[in-house]
Amino acid sequence: MRSRVALAVGALLLVGLIAAVIAHSRVWQDDAAFDRAKRMEAEAGDEYEKAMGAYRGYLAEYPRGRHASEARAKVERELPGLIDDREWKHVRALDTRAAYEGYLQRLPDGKWQEQARRQLQLKKQQAQREAEALRRAEQQAERQFRKGRMVYLYDPSPAVVTRSPTVCKVKYIRRANATVRGELTAHYVTKDGKSQTFPKGTAGKFPELTARRGTLSVSLSEQWCLKDADHVELVFIDWSVGPGMLYVSELSNAVVVRCR
Repeated sequence: MRSRVALAVGALLLVGLIAAVIAHSRVWQDDAAFDRAKRMEAEAGDEYEKAMGAYRGYLAEYPRGRHASEARAKVERELPGLIDDREWKHVRALDTRAAYEGYLQRLPDGKWQEQARRQLQLKKQQAQREAEALRRAEQQAERQFRKGRMVYLYDPSPAVVTRSPTVCKVKYIRRANATVRGELTAHYVTKDGKSQTFPKGTAGKFPELTARRGTLSVSLSEQWCLKDADHVELVFIDWSVGPGMLYVSELSNAVVVRCR
């Protein structure tokens, strides 16, 4: 009788020991799986989607695991917020109409929705202003072309320069069906009306202005001339060198950039 009791007690102890080992093993496996997810998050950097996948894998295997609540917080709140912030930072860096539209489509519930809609509206208004400015420029260009000009210049940037070297850009419209070669050049004009021109290219070897519309740039680098200049006139020219002479043909109107 005693031997039977001893055997029963031993069996119970063995079962308990096995259950304890299994339980400990499950806890260890649970912890190990969560640690793997955390390592994947650290290795992923700002690729937060990879971290989302790792924590979702943990939850699929251990839906009631020891770390399930922490994993759900990662999947449902923390990582989506980081993805949102990353996407918004990228969109702001691009700062284009297409970028804001893409953000609104990809993240309809994103926390930057209001700012994206505001920026998109500003971009639309800017596009309308630019379209109207281009329409007016096309009208002005046609008037200049009727006067024999080959290129119409408008909208210099910056419109005012300091008396130090800088690069100035200007938009242009080329006369349709015309072959135009030349370069954008700066006339430095002093208060008493004296001017000085510094052609940059090589006479007779200018590239063709092929695009109908675009932007040209010129370096205002003659610092000693800028120091005395009242303003700078940007002109698209063709030029050649003769016996003791510089022959300049102005192919465009002149746009004025003020000096201060």
